[in-house]
This record gives sequence, C-alpha cells and structure tokens, in this order.
Amino acid sequence: MIKPPQWCSKAVPTVRGWKHHARREILKPMRFTQEQVDEYMSHMNGEPEVIVEVPQTPEPSMLTEAPVAGDLESMTKVQLEALGRQNGIELDRRKGRKTLIDSVKKAINKFS
Repeated sequence: MIKPPQWCSKAVPTVRGWKHHARREILKPMRFTQEQVDEYMSHMNGEPEVIVEVPQTPEPSMLTEAPVAGDLESMTKVQLEALGRQNGIELDRRKGRKTLIDSVKKAINKFS
C-alpha cells in the first residue's frame, strides 16, 4: 500500500500525486492508479473518497494564417498586421488604420 511523505503525514493521494489535505496543492508529484488511491482512502477513512480530476483546457493557439484580403477597410489593425506578415511585411500597429491599409495594398500589388 502507498504511504504519504514523512514530512506531511496528512497528505491525500490522487492519481497525480500527493496533495495537501486542505489547500489541495500538489506536494509531491507521483503517478498512482485510481485503485491505489481508493485502497488508501478506504484504509484511512473506512470508505473510498471519489476524487474527480477535471481535465485542463488547452491553451489557445495563435492564428498563423492571415484572413483573405477581401475588404481591407473592414479589417482591424490586428487582421491587417497578420495579412501584412503573410505578404512579407511587418506593420506597426501604432500607426493609423489608413496607413496600414495603404501599406498592405502596396505589398499585395508588389507581389501580384
């Protein structure tokens, strides 16, 4: 049977390791099976505690493709910057939208 770390005898086992009994932070990362956790909890409490692990949501990824250059006037500065990068230019978003639109138009016409 599994045993808690000596320096924290009140630690609670989970499938991801030993957690603090009150704060629920991981104290010692380890891998346990759910059966090992249930066995420990039933031995300590007389009844197994059901611990539900909530899956972590993946981090959002940055859009790497620029939108299609249809209507430049309706695009935001961020969309214009992405379109400029796709066409080989780096735009400064501190400038006005009209200036960015003109720069993108020049870049598109240059490669067309």
